[in-house]
Amino acid sequence: MKHFDLFTRQATFRALICMIALATMIPHSAQAESATKDFETFADTVFRALASDKEAPEDREAALHRVIVQGIDLEAIASFVLGDHRDEASEAQRDRFNSLYGEYLLGMLSRLLMDGEAKSLTVIEAKQVSDRTSIRSEVELASGKRQEWLWLMQKNGATHRVIDVKTDGVSLALMLKMEADSVIRRQGIDGFLVLLRKKL
Repeated sequence: MKHFDLFTRQATFRALICMIALATMIPHSAQAESATKDFETFADTVFRALASDKEAPEDREAALHRVIVQGIDLEAIASFVLGDHRDEASEAQRDRFNSLYGEYLLGMLSRLLMDGEAKSLTVIEAKQVSDRTSIRSEVELASGKRQEWLWLMQKNGATHRVIDVKTDGVSLALMLKMEADSVIRRQGIDGFLVLLRKKL
């Protein structure tokens, strides 16, 4: 189990490291163990970006964006969300979707972490499901409420990347896929991109 704490946006990297608690975690397979290590690296990088007090807020947000984009598999997400509509999209439209979805995930993490709503994130366990790894984590909010986040990881090249996040029992990728299908059928792919932009 790996525990990441963030008490303030202005915390220094040294203080952040002191707030990381380590415990024992037994993954269900070698692949799950590898995926967990990749996820922990991803989470640690996110917290380091959040902890920086040497950058202006907008620069820190830009750094976070770069971290999120590196930690998620945009191609896999785009393929799943667009489904049968992917072949209808032009290369420019697919690129635009990748960018917008990266910003969407950044916005979600920023609200829970950068704005002080999330106090800590704890990795609970990892389970291997076919070629994917499900990582269960617990987020403690400033209010004291604890919320479960389920991360779905898939190997891409040498590392595992996030392809979905489930909060409050809701899969973000599945929710977006259903919404995309409905909007694209009525307004086309450009209409869907406009809707996604409004979510940011």
